[in-house]
Amino acid sequence: MTQGEDAGSPAPDPAPDGTAPPPTGHPEVDAALAPVAELATTPLEEHAELYETVHARLSAALEAEPGAVPAALRPEAPEQDAGP
Repeated sequence: MTQGEDAGSPAPDPAPDGTAPPPTGHPEVDAALAPVAELATTPLEEHAELYETVHARLSAALEAEPGAVPAALRPEAPEQDAGP
């Protein structure tokens, strides 16, 4: 088991045959993940750049207008102390 791997849940299979990742139900996320389908036909030395592109697109989707990101994907705001 590698660091960060959860023993209770199997690791997702990569898409070695050039298929796209399974749909998430969120169009912005699905569009950001679409380049992953190109890994099988992308030279190994270009994989880092492809992953950086995917990461940038996912980050942009998460930083979008608050109403644009589904509530289930937004981190919960820390509870504020009501004070004395």
